[in-house]
Amino acid sequence: MKPAENDPIACDGYYAAFEQRVLLITLLLGTLILLFGFLCLSSTFALSFLAGALISHWNFVWMKQGMDRLLVDLPTGGALIAKRSQRAVIFKYLLRYALIGCFLYAIFRFRFFDLKAAVLGLFLSLAAILVESALQLIKTLAEDWKHGTR
Repeated sequence: MKPAENDPIACDGYYAAFEQRVLLITLLLGTLILLFGFLCLSSTFALSFLAGALISHWNFVWMKQGMDRLLVDLPTGGALIAKRSQRAVIFKYLLRYALIGCFLYAIFRFRFFDLKAAVLGLFLSLAAILVESALQLIKTLAEDWKHGTR
């Protein structure tokens, strides 16, 4: 996810690094759970988790793109451009949840996926964001304690 050149929020170094750290944590957590699933549980669990994790990643990417587009278009004042991009954002928003709903329906209807593993995969991006938040909290508290501001 490359930030737009005219987007001051996405071009901020801290924000860009945050996004890269979340992606790295997502890949690490996903790989560990996928390996654990294949080695210790079953291939059905691992494949179900992988399917949920891919949908979770696409959801995160589309959500970020939508927010970037809304944040960039709001201050421009160009009503026609903002309307067109807002329609695309709303469409992707609805499409995102329709895909997740269809995925969960397919699990219930055809039972070729493990429901628990698929839901675990759907929460992978959230888990990565929580891990990143915890790491940033620990880092901030350690720096405050080191400098005696606590």
